[in-house]
Amino acid sequence: MKRLLLFALITSLGVWAQNRPVSNPKTNLTERALAPTYSDIYCSGFVSKENIPTTHHILAGYESPHATQYNVHDLVYLTGTGYAVGNRYSVLRKVEDPNREQMFPGQHKLLNSSGFEYADLGRVLVTRMEKESAVAEVEFSCQPLAPGDFLVPFQERPQVQFRAQKVKFEEFAPYSGTAGRIIGAKDFDQVLGNGAKIYVNIGANKGLRPGDYLRVTRNYDPSDMNPVDTLSLIPPNREDTVKDGPKIGNKAGARLPYRGVGEVIVLSVMPETATAMITLSLEDMQVGDVVEIPMRAKQ
Repeated sequence: MKRLLLFALITSLGVWAQNRPVSNPKTNLTERALAPTYSDIYCSGFVSKENIPTTHHILAGYESPHATQYNVHDLVYLTGTGYAVGNRYSVLRKVEDPNREQMFPGQHKLLNSSGFEYADLGRVLVTRMEKESAVAEVEFSCQPLAPGDFLVPFQERPQVQFRAQKVKFEEFAPYSGTAGRIIGAKDFDQVLGNGAKIYVNIGANKGLRPGDYLRVTRNYDPSDMNPVDTLSLIPPNREDTVKDGPKIGNKAGARLPYRGVGEVIVLSVMPETATAMITLSLEDMQVGDVVEIPMRAKQ
């Protein structure tokens, strides 16, 4: 009986310790992040027209065939030639969305014309050479690695910084004349918020560089909306008590101005595409929203 009571007391103390609030005796202020994290930059993925060869890839793992997914500190075997102890490789995977539903008219065509979508998976370090394969340790992983994931020599990416000063966001800023669209997002997300990684169909060809900010806008044109939003166009937009007055059709939305819905910071740039992270969203962003290079950034 005493042992049972002692066990109950210890359990109660454990639950209390887990649920009690943790206070900082020095300050309750939250520090403002100065830059995207390492994972933000190296786990964001990208879209490129380059069809990256898959000759160098992961063949198996130390515990194969029982384990087919590998994380940090796991050992993996690499196939291909030219490996040397000390070499580092980024691990990539060419991906496609199994859900073929379009978020906006022409999305698939635009994405296909922009290139192939690649997921960043992590990084490995070659530690030994054994027979016809190289042994490597997983140094960093964004998600589990698997046999068939392929390798490219690791290259450092620019470490971008957030703005030092807060800039007021203008919902109806002048159109810059240089614009593209959000053609996709990491993990095939379609409705996006702060911190989400997106892919846009403008890149170095439009003067983009890592660290640049893009303005995200949306219009009211029914022909440009996603299928879910167009459902709101079905009910009449007039009050039942109106006897006479102008009839405003849905096509009037094409004449309305673009409205700003937020901002993104460019993380990496390809010749015709870029990967960016949402830093400000006044409302949910969507695949298909327009991205603009702000006027002040072009001066």
